[in-house]
Amino acid sequence: MEILTVPIQHIRRKYFGRIIVGTLLVVMLPLSSFADDSDIKAAFLYNMINFISWPPKALHKDTITIGLLGSGSLENSIKRLQNKSVLGRRIQVRHAASQAELHGCQILVILPSERRYLSSLLLELRNDPVLTVSEIDGFSNQGGMLYLTVSDNHPAFKVNLKAVRTAGLDMSSHLLKLAQFVLR
Repeated sequence: MEILTVPIQHIRRKYFGRIIVGTLLVVMLPLSSFADDSDIKAAFLYNMINFISWPPKALHKDTITIGLLGSGSLENSIKRLQNKSVLGRRIQVRHAASQAELHGCQILVILPSERRYLSSLLLELRNDPVLTVSEIDGFSNQGGMLYLTVSDNHPAFKVNLKAVRTAGLDMSSHLLKLAQFVLR
């Protein structure tokens, strides 16, 4: 009897993408009976963190900080991520009281009340390793990195990959395949 051996790297490479896509699809199942759109977006953002890479100097040893700027329906849902664990780090959610505080975050959620300041905010942060996220229409076209929406009770998103890379961040290609649109 001959034993067939397959290198573990081949198995990892072959099934890694399927595992990631499968995990995200489970997250993307209709959630409308359990949560509102804001809860769906927050849960999706929480899971997406696993597929984003920051430069080592941008990460804190034991926390990932999500900054909130402004007010909107997504605010309370994001606040519920406080103290959850992702990437071996605890999530810290804080409201940014000033623009100086924006630079200490790994993720900045710009809420609809800040729409009029959007251009200047994105310009200020464009070279910082801060993932900018919003539900403001046209966000990714204006230089924001990740636009979150809900379509037919499923989370959906658009990515401005040029902005992501300019900031020194990276997104998994498997995640990008799930995007509604990727601006390159």
